[in-house]
Amino acid sequence: ELHQLYLNRAAEFLREHANQPMEYFVETGVGNGTGLAAAAQVFERCFSVEIDERYFKSAAKAFARHANVSIYLNSSPAWIAAFGDVLKEKSVTFWLDAHYGGKGEAPEVECPLLAELDAILAIKWRNDPVILIDDAYYFGVGRFWSTGKARPYTRSKWPTEAEIKARLADYKMDVLWQKGRPKVLKFTVAF
Repeated sequence: ELHQLYLNRAAEFLREHANQPMEYFVETGVGNGTGLAAAAQVFERCFSVEIDERYFKSAAKAFARHANVSIYLNSSPAWIAAFGDVLKEKSVTFWLDAHYGGKGEAPEVECPLLAELDAILAIKWRNDPVILIDDAYYFGVGRFWSTGKARPYTRSKWPTEAEIKARLADYKMDVLWQKGRPKVLKFTVAF
């Protein structure tokens, strides 16, 4: 499973470079739960916030017996802002993956990434958070958008790589972009 591979590699990267304990993991967009299951093996506490009630119910049932996992039904930017006081005292790793998955009717906000970043970066952190952004190829201008294939997404509702980097630069954060297609771990790490 790709999420397991991604999170294993991300955890390895964090142990080598983040110089902070693996306390809290916050995932936006639970999907099928494989990423959360992998994180629950590495982090002391895991929080997942999902806006789609179907995914939320499925994950809540699947993780009911995991004492270190809590799942919330909410908009991810609103949840991050509401839980800022709880999170700010811990070492937190964010796995930002809340976006429209291409099935069913597209929501008004297909990708809340910039709002999530604003919510995270508005918090007065004791330790700077680590931010991992999944599916980085969605934000580029390369193959994903230019293959000529019909996509169920509206490009104008997704931030570009340049917009993401500019937003993080506004907050004076260092950015590491790792590129590639699914065989290579792609995420943005901001310290």
